[in-house]
Amino acid sequence: MFYVFYVYGKRGERMGDPPTLDSQTLRSLRELGGDSPDALIAELFGLFCSTLDSQLQALDKAISTVSMDSVAAAAHAIKGSAASIGALEVASICAQMESAARAGVGNDLPADLMRLQGATARLLGRMAEIKSESKGAGS
Repeated sequence: MFYVFYVYGKRGERMGDPPTLDSQTLRSLRELGGDSPDALIAELFGLFCSTLDSQLQALDKAISTVSMDSVAAAAHAIKGSAASIGALEVASICAQMESAARAGVGNDLPADLMRLQGATARLLGRMAEIKSESKGAGS
């Protein structure tokens, strides 16, 4: 739920677009990694990526079949996975999609899916940069 506070702030005012990857979350994950912080980040990124394609496909199918319960469930799953690694932009879009689906408002879902696909592309690029930076630091 921390991404909700980032996007809307503590008093509900909109604060702007969330970052692709939250630096505070990455710092916290590195601290949890102890002696192998980069290994933990790599493992978490790998777990996220291993399910992302199937989750996006499920979301796309749910939107195309206008199954609001399935849209909400798929968006919720991606949102949770994304939030756990600090992928706040992806989590925020998914939160919006989940809310819209639960409210039965699906008009914008195809456009939201396109925004989500762009956000995941940016996320994957940022994750690759971090992985590369970690390898460079270990040399």
